[in-house]
Amino acid sequence: MFRLLKDLTRHKPHQFFLFNKIKVITKSIIKFTTIILFISACTTGHCPSKGAKKTKEKSKAWVYKYDQSKQCQKTEGISLELMLADFAEMNILVYESKKKYDGLMRIQACGAYTGLANLFLIPSSEVEKAQSKGFQKWDF
Repeated sequence: MFRLLKDLTRHKPHQFFLFNKIKVITKSIIKFTTIILFISACTTGHCPSKGAKKTKEKSKAWVYKYDQSKQCQKTEGISLELMLADFAEMNILVYESKKKYDGLMRIQACGAYTGLANLFLIPSSEVEKAQSKGFQKWDF
């Protein structure tokens, strides 16, 4: 306690005014930044009031199967078009397809799998049918 009083008596009164001014300015900047972030989140569709769009997206689901590509291999893995034939056999509508890495760490050695997968956006009601053909739900 005495040390605190000793420190306070060392500073001149105008220094305390400067410290308080800096605190006020810092708090104002934080409030302003928070407001801007909230407004920008709402304009990009992350507001709770835009729930209709999210329910529409939930009626679709991404499923995947690895394309079996290996490191140092000159040939590519199984193509998207070839896997699309599986969906045609099952009479499943595919909205979108793409290749994507699963993001998992892998050993870097020739012959090791790359982690590249073929993804397909299908109706969520058809996921079980796709899983029967070896596809998995994309959760990465």
